[in-house]
Amino acid sequence: MEDSRIGNRPGIASFFFIENLVDFFPSLCYIKTMNENKISETDSIQELAHFWDTHDLTDFEDQLEEVNETAFERKKFLKIQLEPEDTEAVLKIARSRGVSYTELIKEWVLEKIHVK
Repeated sequence: MEDSRIGNRPGIASFFFIENLVDFFPSLCYIKTMNENKISETDSIQELAHFWDTHDLTDFEDQLEEVNETAFERKKFLKIQLEPEDTEAVLKIARSRGVSYTELIKEWVLEKIHVK
């Protein structure tokens, strides 16, 4: 018995299958719009990574613009040395408040910075 959606023409079954995949996997939407060269506007890091893994930046040069400010600024880390008993005191206070010791120390530093 013949499937009325597909018929007996070669290539139709493959097209139908690809269209269904796109419906279930939106990140593959570029299959539907192969003629459009638009940069992905997703906020998903995984989808952006997939997009740039499968596209070339030079195909989008007309959509790029120069940015003069920093897009991502790395946080700087400070390393401090404490006496063992001071370290234990910090850990004990952090546990009693239900926060990590790094969150506690950051809170203390910010309090001191903002109190002038």
